[in-house]
Amino acid sequence: MVAEPSSGVLGPQAFGAFRVGDPALLRVGMGWWGMGRTGSIESMGTPSRLRSVWMSLRMVVRRIGWFFAFLSVLLSGWVEAGGFLVTESGDPVHWDTHGGTIHYRVDQGPLGPFSNAEAIELVRMAFRIWQSVPTSTVAFRYDGLLEDDVSDKNVDKHLQIPDDDLNPVILDTDGLIIDLLEGDGARYAYLGITQSYVETGGKILGADIIINGLNCPSGEEGKQTLLATIVHEIGHFLGLSHSQLNHQFWNDGDTENDRYLPTMFPIRSDDDSNLADLNPDDIFAVSWLYPSDSFWSSTGGIAGTVVRRSGHPVQGANVIARKIDDPCMMAISCVSDFLIGGTGEFEIYGLPYGSYTIEVEPIDPLFYGSAAIGPFAENRYSESFVNPILPEYYNGPRESADPATDDPEDFEAVQVELGESAEVEIIANEGPAGVHEWAIHQP
Repeated sequence: MVAEPSSGVLGPQAFGAFRVGDPALLRVGMGWWGMGRTGSIESMGTPSRLRSVWMSLRMVVRRIGWFFAFLSVLLSGWVEAGGFLVTESGDPVHWDTHGGTIHYRVDQGPLGPFSNAEAIELVRMAFRIWQSVPTSTVAFRYDGLLEDDVSDKNVDKHLQIPDDDLNPVILDTDGLIIDLLEGDGARYAYLGITQSYVETGGKILGADIIINGLNCPSGEEGKQTLLATIVHEIGHFLGLSHSQLNHQFWNDGDTENDRYLPTMFPIRSDDDSNLADLNPDDIFAVSWLYPSDSFWSSTGGIAGTVVRRSGHPVQGANVIARKIDDPCMMAISCVSDFLIGGTGEFEIYGLPYGSYTIEVEPIDPLFYGSAAIGPFAENRYSESFVNPILPEYYNGPRESADPATDDPEDFEAVQVELGESAEVEIIANEGPAGVHEWAIHQP
């Protein structure tokens, strides 16, 4: 369990390190990267003076230097929330943007094959991508360079300093800083780490981003890879977690459909070029955390609950709203009971006017632990994977728990009006053996 010191800052004395095995072993199951099956989470000591939560968000190499997968390693006391990081009590992890912009500085050194100037431009471009979301209040300010070319010899001066308003982006050109944090050889596995320091209630006091330049290819392809890396890391820096939206397109050999994968998808696919571009799912997540006034008035929403036949809430199912005339791109997801309220609730906002289908699906069984989707996928025995729901569409008055009478492909269109929220209740279909209920996870 996480200690809560008198300062109000959550603070265990260790952080998790996800170790991957031979990358050749990672393609398992249904063609998905089974990181949790070939790696393990171990604890590594941190300085006793550090009384903060280290939320270490990892990117793991798929093929050295060319492709990689995004993973998150969360400490006990922190969970993914199907779009958002939350505390164990259900508080979203967030910056206090009412105080103005979020500041950051960048390392003085190069990054792999790229000069410091080239690396800085990529970092600033990645921050601008998030800042450009019109329905979010997120704003950043580049405060120039750190005082050092940061290396494994002096990194202790720049990390583990919450509330210093520096929020460094460290260019680990040779990967030795990541080795220092994660152990010898980690530089061959991790492309990036984001560490956030969060007080009780979910407020972020500060964060560090470390980008590994060791395995990065040169040229425009390398720049695009790095940009996608940094954009994804900034999503975690802001408090966003992973999304499995459109996971059927992952690594299917078709590069054209990769544009439908959100930036916060946990793993990389056939074509990296689109993953630096935010999709509606990403835009919803950052706008929900940091909403502008126009977010609520210029878009609509669909909210409700996912329950069993007994009325028992479903915790940890993926709920998706798809616009009927643009179902792949105009799609937004949320994990049921994402704020751990014990109700099975979900909220999907940021939807343009129009007609939508609502579907519910189980969390992919490979997305647990480091690659968790939602707060109920800590391990293979967590709520998302105990008697998981069956995939189906919401079909209004025809909802029931029996797939023999509730056709999973039958849907009832839901009309979304601007500035309003439609309410639905999804009754999850049950398999022929029925459901053995589990205790509800409460804050």
